Amino acid sequence: MVVGVIILLIGIYCLIGIFNPSFQLDFDIVWPLVLIAISIYYIIKEEKLDFTKLLMLFIGLWFLLENTNLITSPYDRAFWPLILVITGGYIIFGSLNHNPKTPKQKYSKNSKNYFGIFSEVEDKIKTKNFKGADVYCIFGGAELDLTELDLKNDAVLNVYCIFGGATIRVADKYNVVYNSTAILGGNENKDTTSTDEDRNNLIINCISFCGGTEIK
Repeated sequence: MVVGVIILLIGIYCLIGIFNPSFQLDFDIVWPLVLIAISIYYIIKEEKLDFTKLLMLFIGLWFLLENTNLITSPYDRAFWPLILVITGGYIIFGSLNHNPKTPKQKYSKNSKNYFGIFSEVEDKIKTKNFKGADVYCIFGGAELDLTELDLKNDAVLNVYCIFGGATIRVADKYNVVYNSTAILGGNENKDTTSTDEDRNNLIINCISFCGGTEIK
C-alpha cells in the first residue's frame, strides 16, 4: 500500500509539472515526510514499535526539522549522538523488558542477540535447541552460518540492517519462511529449497534501511 501511495504521488507530481512548468517541489521536505509516513504506517499496521520503525521515524523527523531550519548550529551536530542514544536505549529497554511469565507465543522466544554496530560479527550456530535470534547491523555487518542447525520447533530470526548488511547461510533441514521490508536498500533470498510440511520452519524477518540481508 505504501509503495502504491508513493508511486501515485510521483505520478501526480509529474503531471503537475507538465501542466504547470513553474511548479517546484522541495524534495528536502518531501523525503523526510515520506519516511515519517512509512514508519507511522507500519507502526499502526503491525501495532508494534520496533527498532527499525523508531529509527526511521527519528530520521524523518530530524531531517524535516533540519531542512525547515528549525534545527540549526550547533544543535545539528547532535544527530549521531542521538542515534547512539536511541540504539543503546532500545537495547537496554529490550533486555530489561524480559518477562518469564509471558504466555507462550506461536513461535519460540528469541534467545540470542548479535550486534554488528560499527563492526563485524560472525557465528556458526550448531545448537539443536535453537529458539531464535535478533541481529542488528548498524554501520556494520553480521554473518551467521545456520547450515548445521537442527530445529526441534519453529524459530524466528529477526534481522535489522541500518546502513549495514547481513549474510545468513541456511540448509535444507528446515523450511525457510522469508519476510522482507526494505527501504533504500535490498534483501535477497537465494534459498531454492522446496517446502516440506514434515520439517520445522525458520522464519527470517528482514527489515532494512539503506542496507540489506542476503540469505543463501
